[in-house]
Amino acid sequence: MTGVGASVLTGPNYSVQVPPGFAVVAGDPFSGRYVMMPPGSSPMDSEALVQIRAVPPFELPSLLQNLYAFDNPWVAMMNSANFGIASVTETAPVRQVKLAQGLTHIREFGGLMPTGFPVRVMDLVIQGPAAAVEVSIMVNLYRWAEFMGPCLQVVAAIQLAGGRPAPAASAASVRAVVDQTRPDQVEYQLVQSGITAAIASLPTEVRGQAVVHIDQLVVTRDISGAQVAIGDHTIQKETEMSTKDDHSVRVGGSVTGTGIAMGQGAQAEVTLAPEKQDEILKLLEQLHADIQTAAIPDSAKRVLARSVPEMQQSVKSTNPQGGLTVGLAKINDQLEATGAAAGNLSRIVQTVAQIAGVAGIGIKAAAPFLATLL
Repeated sequence: MTGVGASVLTGPNYSVQVPPGFAVVAGDPFSGRYVMMPPGSSPMDSEALVQIRAVPPFELPSLLQNLYAFDNPWVAMMNSANFGIASVTETAPVRQVKLAQGLTHIREFGGLMPTGFPVRVMDLVIQGPAAAVEVSIMVNLYRWAEFMGPCLQVVAAIQLAGGRPAPAASAASVRAVVDQTRPDQVEYQLVQSGITAAIASLPTEVRGQAVVHIDQLVVTRDISGAQVAIGDHTIQKETEMSTKDDHSVRVGGSVTGTGIAMGQGAQAEVTLAPEKQDEILKLLEQLHADIQTAAIPDSAKRVLARSVPEMQQSVKSTNPQGGLTVGLAKINDQLEATGAAAGNLSRIVQTVAQIAGVAGIGIKAAAPFLATLL
């Protein structure tokens, strides 16, 4: 079963409603294993994916034992290989939360893809009264604000055999909560029929690059998906809108865009002057040429070259700095992963520094590895 059109997936003792826009890229109804990608993620780059599979009763004890043994680096590497992760960089302790479907065991860990970009993986084992499923979510850490909400909507829509019916879409939502005492993270919560469970915490800064600015400008890639919204002190309840002074960012509607502002005095649209746009576009053409002539593997050139059109599109957008920062960060991470000698990257480094300078982007924050080569 493949394609965007699949609305309900079924496996042994479970079913799940596929959120709008998700693409089912692999599926086996017999074993109950499916792989889905949210809107904005591509099979080639795998910026985000959700994998779900049925867990037979005889396998559940060994699966939980494996999940709780994840602190062992060897076990972590064996499990991360399923996602194509090159190395595991961190692991968080196992947590247990109570969802509407049943007791859920959650293990989070961070890693690096072969292309160099960092990812966050969540492995959830949902244990109902008569059935169990394993759900694995992987997102590019630079783009978690775009993908994590829609991916967690899949979890909210799972129905286990023998369990209570899954809450209706109107009674289940994902919300992102900001604790002012912890400005370095955003907590995601799953709300089902009034029951709230903390699911994950994501960093507001990745490798020195701000992903989200609390109470300032939120700079992300496009955010889209059913019941995914970012707002300031807003709660959506049926057709009524009310406010609550709880210093939280709530998810429960729909938001799309490349620049989202929240907080007093925030501003979402920041454009470049025409002369700066022209200068950056010429530099991006030079960057593409520098990539093609660099003494690096052809496979790395192909990956790097894909970032250039994305940055060209962002130059004339309402959030050029956000798009350019993401693009430069990708190039930084991919080049660091190649292990190429500094001399082979000199032209690329110089052009990247020029782009950052014209766009007003801090090179040390956006491309820390390349900054060391200047």
